[in-house]
Amino acid sequence: MTNSEQNSSFDAVLRQTLEALPSAELVDLVMKLVNYNTEFRRELLKMVIIPPQVFQRQPQDQARVTKLKKQITKFFEDIADNLGDYYECEDISELDDFLNNIETFNPADQLELLPHLLEAASNATDGYGFSTSQLEQALILYGHTAAEFGLSYSDKKWHFDRLFGWLEGLDIWEYGARITAVKQSLEALASTPEDYAYLLNWIEEHADEISDGSKLVEWQAAFYLKGGDEANYLKVREAHLETEAHYYELATYWQNKGQTPQSLAILESWLEHLNQQRASNTSRPTSPYSSYSVVLEEDVADGTILKKLAEYYQSQNDDENLLRILLAQAEHKSATLELYQRVKTLAERLGRWSEVSPSYMGYIRSDDKVRAQIHLYEEEWEAALEIAQKQPPHGYGYGIIDLVAQAVKQLYPHEVIKLYEKLVAENIAGADRKHYQFAASYAAKIKEVYQEVLKDLPTWRSYVGQIRAENKRRSALQDEFGRL
Repeated sequence: MTNSEQNSSFDAVLRQTLEALPSAELVDLVMKLVNYNTEFRRELLKMVIIPPQVFQRQPQDQARVTKLKKQITKFFEDIADNLGDYYECEDISELDDFLNNIETFNPADQLELLPHLLEAASNATDGYGFSTSQLEQALILYGHTAAEFGLSYSDKKWHFDRLFGWLEGLDIWEYGARITAVKQSLEALASTPEDYAYLLNWIEEHADEISDGSKLVEWQAAFYLKGGDEANYLKVREAHLETEAHYYELATYWQNKGQTPQSLAILESWLEHLNQQRASNTSRPTSPYSSYSVVLEEDVADGTILKKLAEYYQSQNDDENLLRILLAQAEHKSATLELYQRVKTLAERLGRWSEVSPSYMGYIRSDDKVRAQIHLYEEEWEAALEIAQKQPPHGYGYGIIDLVAQAVKQLYPHEVIKLYEKLVAENIAGADRKHYQFAASYAAKIKEVYQEVLKDLPTWRSYVGQIRAENKRRSALQDEFGRL
């Protein structure tokens, strides 16, 4: 019986045994595992959604709160002398344990514990970047927890002020507090026009006092809209259309109002904005592995608007406009093989392929992989081979060489062998087992060409024998090539 079969048999027996246990015994067993194994506890909490009412029914427990606060304080005091190990750390597993534990407390106790967690982290950082996803979660959770109490407007103001105070008061993030987390926490707690009016007034009065105050001003449009003040929302948003998110938000507003023409005009104005930026930055450098200009990367990173425009024109059977948008995707977002195929089909239907083809290939710029993929798709074998031959035998070049070689080995076996020989030599020069493994994998592809295409195993044996003879003192290489 294989290991797999043995495991399957054991799983079946274990399942039957567990299913036969009374529910109380099964719960006791799970709880023992929770207390015995921290990793099991983490995974279980990821899979189980505990209803809010269960937390609300938990009694307040000051002794338990005090104990956990001491544990949190000690944890951050212990790492205070080794902050370099945590510089801009994205994830610290111990914080997961603290957060998971905090969420099992009564909401009133959570409102005491969450600030303690954040402030203990702040006290330990001493100006270091100490950004983790768990601290952002703690900030957001604070607002959601406070919202469970159904607080009055006057009671909410204290929490609003506390959250705003954390923008500058928490020395957790080297480049300023993660104000997005604070915004989400504020929005979780705010629920009435009066709440949002207070938030807007605070921003108006204090934005200049905050290091990231300009970002707070970005919240104004969203807060006006959530607060039901549509006139001021439109005034602010239309005056500050800068990012794709701004344009998309405004277009969605009009679409929700049933104003499709107005929504479409906003989406199209984003494309005009991109074209204007492209025209004013034509001399700026481009990334060698990206098909859009570095200067535009932040604005087009998502590409949602161009997708929405393409979907709309396709639904209207408007081929001319659909083609225009697909070409815009190639220019501003990414020119891929899949997009090329779609553009070609559409342009041929419109009788415009000879005009469109050069433009599309121009949008590819320096992305040799996409260019090679297109040549292979068009069965322009020699053009694809030429691209592969120009690739360096390392890094990004590996994938392109292998892509082309596998596609043309039946037609150009000798050229393919030369391509792979270059990769074998480069990896042998790496002089360690990992590189020898790579070298052997490419040598195996050379063997495949000699064996299946050229039917010439003697030449293959001579080639691999020479490699082994030249490297007879490299035992790791002998190991890897001995398997060929």
